[in-house]
Amino acid sequence: MNGRFVWLGLIAILALASCGGSGRTHFGTMSQLRRDRVSAVIDVGGAPEAPDWQGQATDAVWVANSAKGTIQRIDSKTNRVTNAPVTIEQPCAGLVVAFASVWSEDCGRNELVRVDERSGRELARIPLIPADSEGLITATQAAVYVPSKDASSVHFFVAKVDPTTNKIVRKIPVAPGGVAAAAGFGSVWITNAFAGTVTRIDAASDRVTGTTKTRKGARFLATGEGAVWILN
Repeated sequence: MNGRFVWLGLIAILALASCGGSGRTHFGTMSQLRRDRVSAVIDVGGAPEAPDWQGQATDAVWVANSAKGTIQRIDSKTNRVTNAPVTIEQPCAGLVVAFASVWSEDCGRNELVRVDERSGRELARIPLIPADSEGLITATQAAVYVPSKDASSVHFFVAKVDPTTNKIVRKIPVAPGGVAAAAGFGSVWITNAFAGTVTRIDAASDRVTGTTKTRKGARFLATGEGAVWILN
C-alpha cells in the first residue's frame, strides 16, 4: 500500500454492472474500480504496517496507524490528513465512532482510548484487555461494547462502557474466543472464531438470548438488510 489510504467515493468493493439484457450480473475488475470509483488516493504514511482499521465519522474518515502510534483524521472535503495528538501504542480491534468520539483499543497498553471526533484530543483511557487484536468493538445508542478477557485469558466477556462516565458498567460473560462485536436489531452480536458461533446479547437487558452455530473461523461481521453477515 506504500502508506496510502484509498477512499472509495462509493462504499463498495466490487462494482456491479448489468449484463445487457441477459438478466445476469457480473463483477467489475479492480482496474475498472480504480478508473470509475476511486475519487482520491491519500498518503497517510506508515507503510508497510499501516494503515489498518478505519471508522466513518460525520465529516471525516478515521484511520488507525500503528507505525505512527496514533489514529489519523482524513477530512472528507479536503482529504487533508491530521494525526491525532494522542499516543496509541498499538491500535487494534477496529475503530468505532460514537458519542462525538472515536474509540480505539490499544493492544500495547491494554486500554480503550477515547478521543474527540473533531480534534482528536484524548478524552479518556479505560483499562481493558482486548479479547484479540483481530476483533471489533461496537456501539449502540446507549453504550460502547468491547470484547475483552481477563489477564489469564481464561474468562472472556463483553465490557459495556457508559459514555457519560467512561466507566465499565457491566461485564457480560461469553464463551472463550468471542472476539468481534457488531450492533444491530436491538442487540449486540459476538462472533467466536474458535467455536464457530455468533452470540446475541439483548442491548436492553445485556443478557445473552441465544447462540447460533456457523463455522469455525467466524470473526468479522456486520449488520444490515435484515441480517447479520459473518466473514469466516
